[in-house]
Amino acid sequence: MAIQAGTKRLRGWWFGDETVHGTPVAGTERKGWSGPMVIEPNWTDQDDIDVGSIDTQQPPFRTQTDVTAEVSGALAFNDIPGILDMGIRGGVTGVGGGTAKTWTHTALSLTATTLGTQTGYWADEVVADGMRGTSGILESFELGFDESLGPWQFSGSLRFAAGDAHVSPPASVLMGSNVALVFGADTALYIDDTAAGIGVTQISDAVHRASVRVENTIDQKRYAN
Repeated sequence: MAIQAGTKRLRGWWFGDETVHGTPVAGTERKGWSGPMVIEPNWTDQDDIDVGSIDTQQPPFRTQTDVTAEVSGALAFNDIPGILDMGIRGGVTGVGGGTAKTWTHTALSLTATTLGTQTGYWADEVVADGMRGTSGILESFELGFDESLGPWQFSGSLRFAAGDAHVSPPASVLMGSNVALVFGADTALYIDDTAAGIGVTQISDAVHRASVRVENTIDQKRYAN
């Protein structure tokens, strides 16, 4: 059931498309996803040293910070381009007249795929304690629906290049009261033997449930300079 007008979520995600990697941008779209952002500084205790004491004597040290999030929610039509941008191929522009657009995200097989990056904001009702993640991508994600033929469900593992605490999300970007969801009942399966024939041969009365999972191999490029 869609969230009715007047209902306010106490937690939320906001995203904005980046043009330069590492440069955060304002959030322009609200997502109906759950799951917190985690900024982990990786404090490490010095346990394996002899200091002549049974108590901790040496302070812990920090390693590289991990900024991640495990997010999930019902799949909305407007969420699909952003998911494919961060999880399959970036830099894709919608093609088509008017509001009907086709987004073709083709992963590369012989060279590294350039994923799109987005700035993500996560906050609750105390917006001053919000978090911002810069240059977010999807390390993995899964889309699927079950035998109820209800909305497709999305789950994803986000990783950000950097994170900042106490950053407020954009107050003016709100979530709509009647988000258009992708339903399993409206899903059609086509199997064709040539790329040029995709979307021609529909297979009817065969699919009860479906899922698609994408795993990306990420090199975090952490240099000791």
